[in-house]
Amino acid sequence: RGWIKLRRYSTSLLYRRGSDRHVLKFVAQILQIMYKKAMITLAINTSSQKTAMALLKEHDGKLKLLDESSWKSKNDEAENLLPNIAKLLQKNKKTFEDIKNLIVIKGPGSFTGLRIGVATANLIAYLNKAHLYCLTAFDYYWKMLGEKPKDMALLLYAGSGGIYVNGELVNLPDLKKYLTEKKVKEFFGNISNDQKK
Repeated sequence: RGWIKLRRYSTSLLYRRGSDRHVLKFVAQILQIMYKKAMITLAINTSSQKTAMALLKEHDGKLKLLDESSWKSKNDEAENLLPNIAKLLQKNKKTFEDIKNLIVIKGPGSFTGLRIGVATANLIAYLNKAHLYCLTAFDYYWKMLGEKPKDMALLLYAGSGGIYVNGELVNLPDLKKYLTEKKVKEFFGNISNDQKK
């Protein structure tokens, strides 16, 4: 079968943070309502500074996090994503054929990481005839936060020229003025310590 060769090259991804599980559970609960049967869901996030993945299973009407894995991205997803997915599956005594649903973050984020993450999710979904669901990084982080205070902004790095602030692209030289005008007191998201300065 198509997976025989792929099992030698597997991988995993997800931004490891305690509240990440709530986002994945939220999406998986939607899937449970739609498909009332036991299923394995693979969640992939290659949009952030950490590549991450999680394996989830529906059991007795509840979602169970089987396992998760993450690592600092070095634009090496092409070499590491599939092998790490395979390791995660093997560790939990599952196979690629067991994956019935996939959740993938479609961006914005690193072009290289997103391309590999989305292509990998599409490949697995196609070979398994599995269901594929996409979330934006904005939806992902806001769901992770749980609420949206008026004085808080979600910042996502948008490359060398700018940054997304609550979904709006702002040039880096204008960022401080923009945050002051919007009365932003706190911010969070996918930015490095250097970028925070």
